Amino acid sequence: MSDIDLADRAAALPQALSKTLKGHFELPHFFYRYRRTVVLTTYSAITCAAYATAFWLRFEFAIDSRSLRVLAATLPLLVGARAFCYYAFDMGRARWRYAGTHDAMRLSAATIVGSAIFWLLTRGFGFIPTVPRSVMVIEWGLTTYLIVATWIAYRLLCEKLRFVRSVNGNGEHRTLIAPSSISSRVTTPVLKARRSLN
Repeated sequence: MSDIDLADRAAALPQALSKTLKGHFELPHFFYRYRRTVVLTTYSAITCAAYATAFWLRFEFAIDSRSLRVLAATLPLLVGARAFCYYAFDMGRARWRYAGTHDAMRLSAATIVGSAIFWLLTRGFGFIPTVPRSVMVIEWGLTTYLIVATWIAYRLLCEKLRFVRSVNGNGEHRTLIAPSSISSRVTTPVLKARRSLN
């Protein structure tokens, strides 16, 4: 294979990658269509992982059979309490790509209220096993931070895909051409300032 053929293939690589992502990677569109379902499912999975990790850390990586039974018996209650709070605080409405401080505050409120409900459930009924408070605190912190990390990862993924899709075969980027009325409003004050300096 000659050097010219290698150069041609290297030049066509960005266009082939862009077409592949456009045709086979439609994750953002799937999220927009089934946003609430995907959000609640993702949050529930994060809650399960955080709760199991909290037990694992609390008992120093050696969970006994009794603690495993408590984990299995109380996990549905925690997931239900969290899901109720996520729905009550409308956490499925906001887009992860544009999540900001307001969404972080609502997330903190939802997780705090969910932990309070879960604490009351495990303390108010005799047939429900008691969960150590340290496990609840660890789970609350892990759940909150993992959800925020999911927002950040999703935003970075969308920005990366947007950059790749904006590149055509010649390696050029899309350019926004403003109307003359808008461009004159921007350039005229700059030109006047330069003339005044001269």
